[in-house]
Amino acid sequence: MKRIEFLHWVLEIDVDKTKDFYKKEQEVCTCLDCKNFRKACKYINSSVMELFLQLGVDPSKPSLLSEFGEEEDGKRLYIGNYHLTGKVVKGPTCTSSTWNAENTSTFGDATIGFEMDHIDTLSSPVLQIGFEMKLPWVLKDDLEQDE
Repeated sequence: MKRIEFLHWVLEIDVDKTKDFYKKEQEVCTCLDCKNFRKACKYINSSVMELFLQLGVDPSKPSLLSEFGEEEDGKRLYIGNYHLTGKVVKGPTCTSSTWNAENTSTFGDATIGFEMDHIDTLSSPVLQIGFEMKLPWVLKDDLEQDE
């Protein structure tokens, strides 16, 4: 386990197991919103992207992803999560129902929080990174098209 200090969190992460998880073939949604998210990942805030890479997370493969439409600034709001093998040693954790400014951190158009979770595809302990991100529409396809 690698000890990672990030803002008000201290994490213990098995980076190799997390990377192995993201290397495996995973079912991905092919709707235009999800395709756009994967292509727009290059616009994720650099501090958040650096953290994801340090943790072994592939930002283009969220475990859960929802899109909530265009915001006033023209960007699209995405909410979702990533899974990794590890735990929070120090710092606040959250859930979708307790998500607030005290247990999350915001970086420009991205907010993240950590939640302990249990899933079968990763070795225990499992940590979930919840996120809210605003990303631009980068696909040439019209959002109204259906595949």
